[in-house]
Amino acid sequence: MKTIKIKVTPELVLRSTVTTDAVDLFRLIDDNRDQLKQWMPWEPLIKTIKDELAFIQVSQMKVRKNQLVLLTIEYMGHVAGMIDIHSINPSLAQGEIGYWLGKDFQHQHLMQQVVNALSIYAFTNLKMHRLNLYTDVENQAS
Repeated sequence: MKTIKIKVTPELVLRSTVTTDAVDLFRLIDDNRDQLKQWMPWEPLIKTIKDELAFIQVSQMKVRKNQLVLLTIEYMGHVAGMIDIHSINPSLAQGEIGYWLGKDFQHQHLMQQVVNALSIYAFTNLKMHRLNLYTDVENQAS
């Protein structure tokens, strides 16, 4: 499996999600449930660290099959959220971006920088032609 590391700024990094991220990601999800449950249909499925680990393991299988790009967002050395490219259609060279960010990391323009960096990576390194990003009109932060 190819490891991805994108240095967005000296403090902001996107990197391949690994199984050892399960604890930090679960804690971040658990600390942000009230916010995540509004927008993320997967929130109630992640009840334990084991659930997050299973999600990462299934996702890594999809990454190996080039069906998914899954990255952990780190800000100042702390796990801040995740971003991915899913619904990848190789014949059309397109996919969809999904993301979430912990509340302590929001309203700092981090996600704007992250999406821009991932888009550049996708068009340059993955040779994608189109990326879609869907947001709920009620989700003002997005």
